[in-house]
Amino acid sequence: MRILVAEAKWTGHHLFLAREVATELAVTDHDIVLATTADDQPSAREMRRSTLDDLDPRIDLRPMLDGPKAGFSHIRNDDSRVECDAVGSAVRDVDPDLVILPSGDAVAYALGHRRDHPLNSSRTKMILHQPYVGYGGRGWKFALRRESIRRRLRRLRTSLAALDHRIADALHPHQTVTMIPNPPMATTERTREAARAIFDIADDQLVFLAAGEHSLRKGTHQLVSNWPDAANTVLFIVGRCSDDVRAAVDSRRRNLPDGRIRVLDEVLDNQRYGDAFRAADVVTVCYPMHFGASGILNTAIAYRKPVIGSDYGCIGDLVEPFGIGTSFDCRDEATMRTNLRKSVASPPRFDEQLAQPLIDFHTQENLGTTIRSWILGPDESDRSPLPYPARS
Repeated sequence: MRILVAEAKWTGHHLFLAREVATELAVTDHDIVLATTADDQPSAREMRRSTLDDLDPRIDLRPMLDGPKAGFSHIRNDDSRVECDAVGSAVRDVDPDLVILPSGDAVAYALGHRRDHPLNSSRTKMILHQPYVGYGGRGWKFALRRESIRRRLRRLRTSLAALDHRIADALHPHQTVTMIPNPPMATTERTREAARAIFDIADDQLVFLAAGEHSLRKGTHQLVSNWPDAANTVLFIVGRCSDDVRAAVDSRRRNLPDGRIRVLDEVLDNQRYGDAFRAADVVTVCYPMHFGASGILNTAIAYRKPVIGSDYGCIGDLVEPFGIGTSFDCRDEATMRTNLRKSVASPPRFDEQLAQPLIDFHTQENLGTTIRSWILGPDESDRSPLPYPARS
């Protein structure tokens, strides 16, 4: 059987997850084709290199998709149509038996309005990520928008999985949704001391890590603007930054010479990414405009690092109930400023006993078992139990 894993986006964790899905399928005797963006701009090339250079040789890698130019898709008609058409073109070229979309939200939105599209069938399997389907924002416009998206998703004939445990609640009761583990995106064998030496961070400094893609949605500019002037404490920002974040950093230039705010504005490979987590004392997941699942949060959990984060959405459901750290309303700058000061003065702790169900669920082994079971057929024997509330 030929299986097409298609990912037209390249920012954030999109390519990481596509690689993991393809890798877990490559251990079978099926032919696996991984179709990725054909975008040739420098950031896209660097993301492909850092993510896919060590790809399992059994996977047929094809950079063939003309996806959204920004590297990600908004859940709206134009972006959804672009991504849906790109995947449809790949299907015609590859002629697969199954089509897997590791981040299928935009395509799902398009298919919900195009019920006769060839992709809208049981041979298409997609993982949903997006917050609109599971969480409320603010105001009637958001509520109407969310319900419009939900109505489309309820028309899907595809097989569905999710990274966010509330997504199932947004869909039709007869739609089965498989929860997918989201293991850490970065690994390192280095010790904390060795990792800190790489980044020239002193052993006695208190390091708060902000990792990943830094943009208005993730609110890194607000984190920078409200970061307290505290001795021997470092805000360490790693990952590609938007212009808004760079401007915020520039406004705090007085903090840069003594290293209290440090920025590594580039695409990192897995090793360097893992080293950053190892070097940190606390990980920040303070996202004012992100309500869904977080790969950064799951990576922090895998490294047993406490977090400070949002008290709403998927992150809010997990942080304090599972003893991962402290949470607050990151949408309010005054609240953020107050809680950043508190966290610097008294850093949060990681309760490994409370967090153990999440640690056990979000492993590479459980991802492989779950992916193969969902795509190729049920085999529940080795799956770790779901730590989230069962769907009512």
